[in-house]
Amino acid sequence: MSEKEYAEDTVFWSLKRSTQFSARRRTITLFLAHSTNSTPTTYSWIDNTPLVWTELLDVLEAQNPASIAINVDTQIAFSSGLHVGELKNILDEFPKKWRDRLVGEPMLGVEFIATMPRQQLGWYKRIQETAWAMIGEGFSGNVIVPGKTNTEVRS
Repeated sequence: MSEKEYAEDTVFWSLKRSTQFSARRRTITLFLAHSTNSTPTTYSWIDNTPLVWTELLDVLEAQNPASIAINVDTQIAFSSGLHVGELKNILDEFPKKWRDRLVGEPMLGVEFIATMPRQQLGWYKRIQETAWAMIGEGFSGNVIVPGKTNTEVRS
């Protein structure tokens, strides 16, 4: 996943730490399905210099993944989160060996979001209940009076 400030991949919002506001500079995140030699399974870089590509390529060389899934698709909007500028950077910076291993995975983002950890389910239910309660109240007879309620802003 590669993104820049205020042009985040759609999946970024589900992956970021709760204290992180947005992507900074260029933010690159690499997830390894099968890491070797007890190395981390997630790497993250926040940098806008050529060093980010050198370090990323070093990890790829060490791990030698058979394929590199990227969040792109022409049909599923949520799965086209990799901006064209970032894709161009990847294609420009990756040697042919790694470019040939790039694979667009149409459901990557959708499947990640659908795989919600059990500990989030309680919060999800509470958030949904709150949202539905707000909608229910906002469109109820307590708030909307036929013939009186309009879209004009009161001062």
